[in-house]
Amino acid sequence: MAPEPEHAVRAAAIAWHIRLKSERTDDWDAFMDWLSQDPTHSDAYDAVALADAELDPVLAEWTPPLVAANDAGEERSWYRRRTVLGGLGAVAATVLVGLVAGPALLRTDRFEIATRPGEHRIIELDGRDRIALNGSTRITLDKSNPRFASLRQGEATFTLVHDPKRPFTLELGDDRVQDVGTIFNVVRTADGQTVEVAEGAVVYNPQREAIAVAAGQSLTDRAGESRVILTRKDPSSIGSWRRGRLIYVGTPLSVVGSDLSRNLGVPVTVAPSISGQPFSGTIQIGPDQARTLNRLGEVLGQAVSRRDMGWMIGPRDRAVR
Repeated sequence: MAPEPEHAVRAAAIAWHIRLKSERTDDWDAFMDWLSQDPTHSDAYDAVALADAELDPVLAEWTPPLVAANDAGEERSWYRRRTVLGGLGAVAATVLVGLVAGPALLRTDRFEIATRPGEHRIIELDGRDRIALNGSTRITLDKSNPRFASLRQGEATFTLVHDPKRPFTLELGDDRVQDVGTIFNVVRTADGQTVEVAEGAVVYNPQREAIAVAAGQSLTDRAGESRVILTRKDPSSIGSWRRGRLIYVGTPLSVVGSDLSRNLGVPVTVAPSISGQPFSGTIQIGPDQARTLNRLGEVLGQAVSRRDMGWMIGPRDRAVR
């Protein structure tokens, strides 16, 4: 089969980007089929999404210049398209709804589920969807809408059955994740959030940037930054905490410490002097905390010691015995 002309692929990518930002949720399956037809489709769509941030000259007042993807093509970034005018519109809409709806807004079927540090829990939704909660996690669900969840903090893996007429929506503060028949893992902390897809795909902020995140990709949205980063990740490592393993490739030790804290149920602190040091390897989580952490210390060449009610990982000459 002859390759598609470049202009035709780009035109199709533009059309898909516009459609994904509309209310037509039945388009997601067709979009994923189009992406899988040829690698050039994914590249073209990424280029369109990146360029979209520069389409409106007015946004130049509110957003910094666009940063292109790196040479290796393993990391891409999008700048958010949020304006002061849009924020004022949202406030006005909220006030209007409050005046019209009145006391009706006070009624809610939403409820929160929280896990203790080190506790794992499985939630079944409507007999078909499943959410696995890691330790120190808070999630809000809705009795009247099983296709909604709001992750307040912590880590969760979502195994969802796609329904184009009722897409599952995950709320992350002001951001949204919409599934396309998916298994994906989300970590949310005060520093931001990471969405990693093991199977299928999700769309991040479908009504704004409409960033498609496919299997084997990881999206990071750091608090206080105007761009989100999309990188590659081995699908088999996504959500591996459910199997008692934490798998890393070039991950800062500060992140490893946070993951260990959720899974072990005790604070694991990394000394500031080594918090940015990258770590690659697999940590097997076992019932013996000391053994798990001491093995990690040996691999890192660092000291592991008890500190208050938890553990400290730091340079050997600063170990606390």
